Amino acid sequence: MGSAKAVLHDPLFNPGDTDCPTGQVGYGMWLQGASYWNLKGFTVTSSKKGIVMDGAQHVTIDGVTVHDIGYEGLHFRKSSAYGVIKNSTVYNTGLEQPGFGEGVYLGSANSNWACYGANGGKSPDGGNFVQVLNNKIGPNVAAEGVDIKEGTHDGLISGNTFDGTGEKNENSGDSVIDVKGDKYTITGNTAKNAFLDTFQVHNVWQKTGCGNTFSKNTLTVTSADGYGINVTDQSQCTSSKSPNIVGASNKSTGGKGLSKVPTTPGI
Repeated sequence: MGSAKAVLHDPLFNPGDTDCPTGQVGYGMWLQGASYWNLKGFTVTSSKKGIVMDGAQHVTIDGVTVHDIGYEGLHFRKSSAYGVIKNSTVYNTGLEQPGFGEGVYLGSANSNWACYGANGGKSPDGGNFVQVLNNKIGPNVAAEGVDIKEGTHDGLISGNTFDGTGEKNENSGDSVIDVKGDKYTITGNTAKNAFLDTFQVHNVWQKTGCGNTFSKNTLTVTSADGYGINVTDQSQCTSSKSPNIVGASNKSTGGKGLSKVPTTPGI
């Protein structure tokens, strides 16, 4: 254990600003090119964004609290792959921009790949293989609790507790998990009080939003028009032989039911 005045030093850390976009200020903590860091047991509050990873792979965040944030709480961005956020608490986000007030944000929208995409913006923002485990997300997370962007894949969202109370329904933020990536496993989560659907799946870019598996989630739908798991469009996934799977082990009460697509026994 070091002294309270110790300075953390990583000789591989890149202190330079990114070129696109400029003026990135007000982050509670920013890991730019700072891979293999372990962040544990502290609080980030009253900043524009909470914790942002840019090109920072294999980062583990454990037991942190992020609250009272202007935009998103945590963001794995610019191909920040193989990250883990676990045993943490996120609430009161989006105080400045509710439409961008996600709890945990994986990757970037395709409209931002010019800034954050791989190969000079010619490829997706590959924030792949990220795990979101055993966290408490909400209330008053103004957008999605976890927003999984197109172009990311093979993540795990497991054991989390979501409370969508305070979601603002701006910029399509009307579910506690929005899946636009591929081959994610979403299992063993408990969620309630989403603005509309508890979980959603979307195809927004080519044939993304496919091959995701939902199992053993316990969901409470408070909107009369909502579903527990709303796979909004399965057609592209079926044609690519990579459909989304909603397991029969999921439990949902309220709204229009668990799912519009048939459930799969044994999952």
